[in-house]
Order: sequence, then C-alpha cells, then structure tokens
Amino acid sequence: MNRTDLLAFLRRHRLCCQASVSNSSAPQAAVVGYGVSDDLEVVFDTLATTRKMTNVPRDARIALVIGWDEEQTVQIEGVADEPTGAELGRLKLVYFAAYPDGPERETWARYSDFRPGGWGRRAGRGGASRDEADVRHPRHACRRDPVVR
Repeated sequence: MNRTDLLAFLRRHRLCCQASVSNSSAPQAAVVGYGVSDDLEVVFDTLATTRKMTNVPRDARIALVIGWDEEQTVQIEGVADEPTGAELGRLKLVYFAAYPDGPERETWARYSDFRPGGWGRRAGRGGASRDEADVRHPRHACRRDPVVR
C-alpha cells in the first residue's frame, strides 16, 4: 500500500479503536471518531473526564486500529499530544473535514449518569446539571508512520 492508498483508506473510515495505558499499567481502549491530515496525522477528540485524557498526559504512547469492517486494518503505534494555539486550529479543520457538524458540537454540553437506574449518556446545548459536563473538541494528534496489517 503506498501513501496515497493509505490516506484514502484512512479517510474511508471515521472510527478507530484507540488504546492507551492506565496509571496501573493496564491497557484501556475506546472507539473514537477521527480525522486524518494530508501528513497522516490522526486527530481525535475527547472529554477532559475520559480515561484516555487522564492516561495520555502521563504516558503519551497510544495505539490505533482502523478498518476492521473490511478485513484489512491499519495499526498505528505512536505518541499523542494535546495541540494548542495555531496547531489546534489547524487540527480542528482536519477533524471537521471528517465531522462537518463538529463546529456546532463544540458548544454542546456532554453529560452522563451511569448509576444503576441512571439515564445513560445524553448530549444537548446549554449547561449540564448532572454528574459530568465538558465541551468536546479535538484534543489529540497521533503522529507516526502507520503499519498496515
């Protein structure tokens, strides 16, 4: 697979499995939406309260698996960072190319209640009055040459 084919493959998909390492060295994985730049930077968003957001600043090594639905995958091992300033603005455009509703969703409050009998995950505009609230925006970029398997 050449670079052009790889970029096309990555852009055909919108979800990946992202794995990071917990404080106790246990693996943790989550399915996340992502975008990919022309330079093969993979950009995903997360909430400040997620496990990955806790894991990555402490240990920036992550792994991504993309494309399981076609019996061909791209596996990427690399280092994630939290972009700021002009780089964050540039990477948001990459993410919003994959998720055009992204700019609108930046203003949504995200909240959840997973207690027994709770009401599950919801999203809506305005302030959240329940257990968890945060604003979604692209936070991490993973940079490293992918491995095609």
